[in-house]
Amino acid sequence: MTRSTSLETLPNEIIYSIFNNVPSRQLWTEVRLLDKRLYSFIASRDYWLRRFKDKHDIIVRPEIKKNKELRELLRINIEVEEIKLRFDENDCLTDYLSCSGHIGTPDAFHTRRINNRRILFTGARDHKVVIWDLQNAVEAKSLQKGIKTEIHEAHSGWIWDISSSDQYNFYTSSWDGSVKLWRYGPSAVMEDRFKSEQAFLKLACFDSCVAASNYSGKVFVLDFKTREKKLAEIDTRLFQTKNKNKSPAIEVHYDKQHNGIIIGSENGHIYVFDPRNLSQPKCVRKLDNLRTLTFNSGQLSACSSPKCLFLDPSTLDIELDFTQETGSIPFKCIPTYGGYFCADSFDIKIFTAGLNPRKITQATFSHRINNLMYGHGSDLIAGLGEGSIQLWPRDQIFLGRVNDITDL
Repeated sequence: MTRSTSLETLPNEIIYSIFNNVPSRQLWTEVRLLDKRLYSFIASRDYWLRRFKDKHDIIVRPEIKKNKELRELLRINIEVEEIKLRFDENDCLTDYLSCSGHIGTPDAFHTRRINNRRILFTGARDHKVVIWDLQNAVEAKSLQKGIKTEIHEAHSGWIWDISSSDQYNFYTSSWDGSVKLWRYGPSAVMEDRFKSEQAFLKLACFDSCVAASNYSGKVFVLDFKTREKKLAEIDTRLFQTKNKNKSPAIEVHYDKQHNGIIIGSENGHIYVFDPRNLSQPKCVRKLDNLRTLTFNSGQLSACSSPKCLFLDPSTLDIELDFTQETGSIPFKCIPTYGGYFCADSFDIKIFTAGLNPRKITQATFSHRINNLMYGHGSDLIAGLGEGSIQLWPRDQIFLGRVNDITDL
């Protein structure tokens, strides 16, 4: 019997069972090309949606079922499998590169790809910005050797956030009440700044603008190409039904898919604004004591003192009570399509994706975890309170353990 005849007579369920034991990446790049029947089987949205449940035991979010294209479903399946591959061993989170690039707590992390390199920007309470080439760090097996540029006294106060509009410009915000625009190339040069009487906290870039949240509870929409720079101002106190006292706007994000500016205040108010109409929010939700609001991969997580919730970024409806499902109350939870990355006090925990998350692994550190990012290229980055930065590089999937030598 020829291979073709065997495939024609083999039941679909047998083929499906066989495929569940083959990595998603290999199915697409190799198996799909072997035969027309295999091609039609693999090039199907229904197959990849079913694989989430049958192979990974993941209940996917409704948005994925409704809107994701075939390639996107494939990419999510690959991410789910590769996160498990990286982090399912008991000692996986002890294998990392570490460097004390700052002498103060690192509050600001930002990553992007520049000239096909994975670049990390960090800012801290030592007033310094450090720019790292993460691929250099992995190749040298030393995070210290990944440092490209250090900007001492980038601000006269603590640096709270870093964001970028493109690979040539980035912004920094600080306790000194300024937002600065920097030009990035062989070095970093400050080009302009906007000054306020109140500290600036978080930043979000969209179009040619940057939204900057303020300690007074306001969010300024800035365009550094204009003379005045400030295009608009959102005062979140105006939209509170009770207790209109000043509450810092501790978070701001831009949701490109729904064209929304998402703002979180320390008193627990969360707002979504249409950038074309900033006079009234599209929707509002009130939580108790908001700690962090994280927007990533089209998902929004809100961590407050009593619980962690996942919200629809367009309506702020509750999609998942993460605390109820996992028993975990993280300080910060980073949602991705492949899994959830959580930080709380001295612990980092990683959970499977979907509406039924389960813990994959956990690690405890001797210093408090102040910041966590699952960055561009899928690098996991943590900042500890004493100033050190830990990197679990994406390259571990292909190169195995990276920390074979002492990384001083």
